[in-house]
Amino acid sequence: MCADLSALVIYRFGGESHPPPSELSAPGGEEVRFVQLRWTDLDPNLGGHVSRLDLDEQWIRAQEHDPEVNIAPSFRERGGRLGTIWRNGEKYSSAFDGDLSTAWMASRYLCSESVWGCDEYGRPGIFEIFLGDAFPIDRIKIVSGLADPSATVRNLRIELGEWSDRQWLVREDLEIRDNREQYRVIPISYDQPVSEIIFRLAEHDRPWEVGEVEVYAKGFVEKSTYVSDIIDFGELTAWGELRWSGFKNPGAELLIRTRSGTDADPDIHWKYTGRGNERIKVTGAQYDELGFGQKAGTTYDLDNWTFWSEAYNFADSTGTPVASLSPRRHLQFQVEMVPSGEASSGLDFLELRASTPPVASELLGEIFPFELQVGHVSRFTYALKPTFKGHDTGFDHLRMKTSTGRLLA
Repeated sequence: MCADLSALVIYRFGGESHPPPSELSAPGGEEVRFVQLRWTDLDPNLGGHVSRLDLDEQWIRAQEHDPEVNIAPSFRERGGRLGTIWRNGEKYSSAFDGDLSTAWMASRYLCSESVWGCDEYGRPGIFEIFLGDAFPIDRIKIVSGLADPSATVRNLRIELGEWSDRQWLVREDLEIRDNREQYRVIPISYDQPVSEIIFRLAEHDRPWEVGEVEVYAKGFVEKSTYVSDIIDFGELTAWGELRWSGFKNPGAELLIRTRSGTDADPDIHWKYTGRGNERIKVTGAQYDELGFGQKAGTTYDLDNWTFWSEAYNFADSTGTPVASLSPRRHLQFQVEMVPSGEASSGLDFLELRASTPPVASELLGEIFPFELQVGHVSRFTYALKPTFKGHDTGFDHLRMKTSTGRLLA
């Protein structure tokens, strides 16, 4: 889509320290509307959100774990839990609260006295944590016996794993024998993400004092996500190019996608009427205020919104046409960063060019001839068929740019 400069609007996210777009200094640049936004300019009410992402006003990066931060105490913030759906783990919550002044006293048990029957590591000695997400684990620290050294945890088995298809998969199995250290650091060599850790205390004839279990992660998160606010252009708008500046280390992925719509909400919200399974449409704000039994779920608004586009080729950072349907009034973009080992990715800025109002609803171009002989000068004919609708402004001249950078007016 080609646009007269008087209709051009450029949105830039991040990269305030970079030079302004070149269109501003070109002839007619005073008519270009340039909107500079920060990466942190997000409003959840407009669909904006981030997940496991490092960001500031200037850039966004795949999140890297701080190896000095104990991730265990924050398990609830990520939706994790202690114990399982069959057994409540709150009795040993003081072992994961990040507070060395509290402790869980693990009661004595001997297999010979257990009604369950067991080997050295019996059911009474099990305590477990679901981290709420998957992490590559660097090390685990067991703090025990601070008030009474004789209550130090001596023998312990640790199983690191994850749930997959409703099945517990042990990924690493470690055993600590005859421990005498009150601060026992256990290096973890397993380099795949772990979502759950099971600890098995061996049988013991007196209570053991578990002061704290600390878990430290390493490397990058599995995936970082940035979803922009839904941008309202106020009227039908023709999308131009996306441009960006960033980096992608070999092996890592950086995926940019867009979607467009005719209204401000890509979801349809439903409310139960109270008459059987009958339901009616409500706004997003009304849906948020409904009670649990009144919410009938949400569905995607296929009539007014496109699906997320295929990911744009990261190598096309100097300019690639927006793939989402236009002219439309609303646009949203998504950035996903998928690290691999020590390889990561990030963006300094992303720019969107658009024509408001559109100069034409559609431009269909054909070039002739389709084939030519290599090494011979040839004359090309370019035919252009515009389709105008509604408030399309039209145009009286066309400027094209070849792959060599030559401008054709």
